[in-house]
Amino acid sequence: MSNRSGWGGCFTWLLILGLLQIVAEWFTGGGWKIILLFTIIVGVAWIIYNVAKNKHEMKLREKDLEQQKHIKFEEMERTVLKIAVQNEGYVTAVDIAMTTNLTLDEAGELLDQLKRKGYATLRVAENGSFVYHFDSILNQKQKKEAERV
Repeated sequence: MSNRSGWGGCFTWLLILGLLQIVAEWFTGGGWKIILLFTIIVGVAWIIYNVAKNKHEMKLREKDLEQQKHIKFEEMERTVLKIAVQNEGYVTAVDIAMTTNLTLDEAGELLDQLKRKGYATLRVAENGSFVYHFDSILNQKQKKEAERV
């Protein structure tokens, strides 16, 4: 092992000390009990080391997945805004699902997140469909007619 810190270093030192103990007991006539004890100690140390290593790797994977999820959300947010601009600020989950690789449920969740953040308001169409309106999307005429502050 090139890394002598953490559990790996602990395991290495236990192995060295155990081997020294076996050699000492061998020359003094200690017998099989010490070899059995050493085997048990090394086995338990190895299990503890691997459990700790796996937990650490799992935390790193979870962190990486969370970062990927955040990046995907940001990319999809831009796509939603482009679709909303094309539709004069109005968009449905069906619009998003049809033009992206998101499922209908994922598109609805994305729109709900944008609504919770205050970027869109929710309306209900006559047929009961949810329509999200992005109030801040203006056409060129509305931008030109905006009042000076």
